[in-house]
Amino acid sequence: MVPSPSGRSAGRPIRFGRRLGCAAALLLFFLVPAVRIRLLTEPPGVVALPPVPSGKTQYDLYVIAYGYHTAIFLEQPDGWRLGPPGNESADFLEYGWGDRRFYGFNDQSIPAMLTAAFWGTPSVVYVGGEEGFPPAKRTIRAAYYRTVTAEQLRLLLTGLEQAMTRAASGERPPPLPPRTDLKGRFFPAREYYILWSDCNRWTVERLREVGLARTGVGVVVPEQVGGRLIGFRRVR
Repeated sequence: MVPSPSGRSAGRPIRFGRRLGCAAALLLFFLVPAVRIRLLTEPPGVVALPPVPSGKTQYDLYVIAYGYHTAIFLEQPDGWRLGPPGNESADFLEYGWGDRRFYGFNDQSIPAMLTAAFWGTPSVVYVGGEEGFPPAKRTIRAAYYRTVTAEQLRLLLTGLEQAMTRAASGERPPPLPPRTDLKGRFFPAREYYILWSDCNRWTVERLREVGLARTGVGVVVPEQVGGRLIGFRRVR
């Protein structure tokens, strides 16, 4: 008689098949949303900003952490009008980014959060206007500061404005309805939100594009942002 294989050897192909199936399922779990996001994301639109006024060579730039979220807070050049409707000429501008339902409409339901985290959802850019630092009536967990040149400021603001889904003429899209708890306004954005490409990575990547931060790959929570910044010092 031919001896039957032991239970140990017979179980190896089954375990290997299960591991292979789990690996394939995990790959699809991340690959399908990534491919979908790549296909749906629009290229940056044209943004024509005015020249930065002569005479001033340095501008204030902050990165601020509110709870789980970070934002870019920067000085607006004199004569520019990039602030939210009703406060276009604000001395300082705040730019943030996030999921459209959760961030733009304050929808904190479980379906909204799970969809944003694992499927990839439309996003918004928040634009706020303030008269100085710190922003009024906001609870700040951390803040980082440096100055930038007029050219760095212009390049950074161009990238931040290109995050919106702009019209062919270069104009901003109409803002979403206002949130009663925030003074600024939300605008539809080009990119898609997902767990591994969230608001904190977005903050770092916008700064990296102008040489003010290292890569945002792997950044998920606000505590990781400070270590990626270049030339900033913590002031809060």
